[in-house]
Amino acid sequence: MRSLANRLGFQFIGDDLPATFQMDCYPMSEIKKAWNVIEGTRKGSQVVIFDSVIGSGNGRYCTAIACHTTENPFTLNYGSEVVVQSNGWTALYQLRFIQVPGTITVSRLEDLVGLV
Repeated sequence: MRSLANRLGFQFIGDDLPATFQMDCYPMSEIKKAWNVIEGTRKGSQVVIFDSVIGSGNGRYCTAIACHTTENPFTLNYGSEVVVQSNGWTALYQLRFIQVPGTITVSRLEDLVGLV
């Protein structure tokens, strides 16, 4: 994710989601832990990309990309990718069924940033 951040001109933050990222819908409202957090701006909109664990118990791994816009830029989502909107944010995420990091590939994340 560090090299992705560098290629996109974003900042690698690490384990903390930005305070400005506020979504109150599932699964974003149930994030227990985040890592590989990168943040930047694309066409005037704040963009946040991260891996996380959501839910109770051991939780489920989730990779997400979110942008601070009410318009959905993620119109070309694939398979098990889901789009949610809340509090002026739009997020695309994919849950992992096997507890192995990485559901959305780096190249797919780059494509999604290009849609913002």
